[in-house]
Amino acid sequence: MDEVVETHGVGATAALLGKEVAAAVARRAAAAGLATPAGWSPRVAVERQLVDLLGNPREEGAAAGLATEGRLLLQLRAMLLEVPTPADSEGAAAAPPGDGVSASASLGALLVGHTLLATGHGGARTARLSAALPQYGCWRAPGPEYVAGHELLSTAESISAAREEYARTPADAPRRPPPPPAHPLLGNLLAPPVASCSLLSGSLALPPAPVTLYAFERGAVLAHPRMGPLLLRFDCGAAPRAVTFYESGGGDGDDAAQRGRTLLGFTLSAAALEAVVGAAAALVGGAAAGEGDLAPHEIGLACLSTQAHRILSREVPPPWNPLILTLTLTLALAL
Repeated sequence: MDEVVETHGVGATAALLGKEVAAAVARRAAAAGLATPAGWSPRVAVERQLVDLLGNPREEGAAAGLATEGRLLLQLRAMLLEVPTPADSEGAAAAPPGDGVSASASLGALLVGHTLLATGHGGARTARLSAALPQYGCWRAPGPEYVAGHELLSTAESISAAREEYARTPADAPRRPPPPPAHPLLGNLLAPPVASCSLLSGSLALPPAPVTLYAFERGAVLAHPRMGPLLLRFDCGAAPRAVTFYESGGGDGDDAAQRGRTLLGFTLSAAALEAVVGAAAALVGGAAAGEGDLAPHEIGLACLSTQAHRILSREVPPPWNPLILTLTLTLALAL
């Protein structure tokens, strides 16, 4: 939509914008080699509205003066209608030629909202306010993956609660609770949950995401409120090729950034990356570079607090080191 607005200006009609966006979608689908049904052509409906900074609609005449003052917004809503199911290379039934596809072969519609700030005389220039927002968002949907993620996170939380209760109860207490149970896949929990962490994908497609780290003997659980828990295992085919521990700083200043910076880097194959982040692997992984399963990708886990730095630097790496060396992975300390 940005290219279309830049070409035709803020005054372009909704019909013209829809036609140009549909043509651009068709060109990009062909260039990307998408498996679209035979005879399919994109249909795009665009809603266009000019508003002031308070959200009040403005007519074309008054809009020109607001644009000159930098107080005019262009709100666009583009809907790609009847998104087709991917064509089956083994000979799935193709959609009949025409402007669209049948309802049974459609995945639904895709809605995109975009806001631009029109500046200059007549809105000759635009600034993309939506560019600061993440391109993609993830929410858990009902189904087997949601159930498995819920069970994984519930188990990690219950083990954490049992560990905390056991640790704060005196050893000579008459009714001390039993030691916390081990996770059936990941083993014992090594440290309290580390809430102040950020998952770094290394790609603009998946911006930094706040996660809570549950560090176990044979892997880790990274819990995100929308994506759900991400599972990292060190004892399976999707294990990281390398785990690198970076630490720097160490001053005595009041600023946490001056006292220490900690980062865990996990080098993953394309298959392992998909096992960790799901469908987002197609956006951030080595497969996007055209190297397939041979292209490794590194995701990072950064500390955002002094407590997180302390836990990751003191309690997590020592137990991980022997296991990682057994798996011929590397644990490096960079000062």
